[in-house]
Amino acid sequence: MNIGSFRSQPIIQQDLKRCRLRSVPHCSTVLFYLFAIIYAVLFCYYGLSMHRIHEFVMRYDDVCGNQTNCILEIDLPENFTAPIGLYYRLTNFYQLHRQIANSFSSMQLRGMVANTKDLAKCNPHTYINDTIHPANLYVPCGSLPAAVFNDTFSFLGFDGFSETEITLSMDRKVLYNAPAPEYTNSSNWLQDSGLFPRGVQDEHFISWMRQSAFSPFRKLYAFSQKKNLSATKYQISIKNNYPTSLFKGEKYIVISEIRFFGTNKDGPAYVFGFMCAMFLVAASILGVISWKRSKPSSKFHPDRIKTMFIDTTAN
Repeated sequence: MNIGSFRSQPIIQQDLKRCRLRSVPHCSTVLFYLFAIIYAVLFCYYGLSMHRIHEFVMRYDDVCGNQTNCILEIDLPENFTAPIGLYYRLTNFYQLHRQIANSFSSMQLRGMVANTKDLAKCNPHTYINDTIHPANLYVPCGSLPAAVFNDTFSFLGFDGFSETEITLSMDRKVLYNAPAPEYTNSSNWLQDSGLFPRGVQDEHFISWMRQSAFSPFRKLYAFSQKKNLSATKYQISIKNNYPTSLFKGEKYIVISEIRFFGTNKDGPAYVFGFMCAMFLVAASILGVISWKRSKPSSKFHPDRIKTMFIDTTAN
């Protein structure tokens, strides 16, 4: 093939223009300052908007005696706009405590027959009276399921709260299934208690099993998707079943509006503020480094490579 006049074209001479991105202090400084401004705007916006979330917190274990039913009267000072969450809050209880954090059988919870290794995680809540027999096996077994929160709440005069779909769909459909047929004659204590009619598939139990990293913590009990709560007095019927003497904690009921970042008033603002400060510090450091910095040069720059093998001194 005769390329003729095309011989001098860049594609033949392998001299096509190319773009190579390089991170230099000047450009990085401008970019980091831009990010800092964006996060500063988000910090101001969400810091102010999240503080407009209405929340009501009231302790009830000091009012309702243990193992009793009581009517708690609350007076909401402000109107609550849906979606609204009804939570319970525990203090001084650590779900990640080493003695209970991993004390459960994931195979049991998924509806499978647990092997010996998996059942060993449930100690010391594996068998009734430590008698190893299928009929004495706790289903579910383990210290974490045994410590499940079993207080119940019923809002009187307001039918907007629903106790369904309060957990992740993946948990409901994949991680928690009905016990295997081999456990029919075992101790299905959770379902037999009457408080969790669906056993391990009960959403209050599923919510409890998703462990909280810190203490105190709150867990969603019910939520109102569309109906608002007006600023007036309400009554809540509470079955106070859950003892707190072992961990010397307190129990609260929490009513809070739910927004894009949940119910935390300060968390998003702290995150955006931290990101803004981080980018400002990085931009400042790069700005100091790049101050009076000359443009880097190299004899291997593409513009020089084309002539570096040419003798320019020849006549």
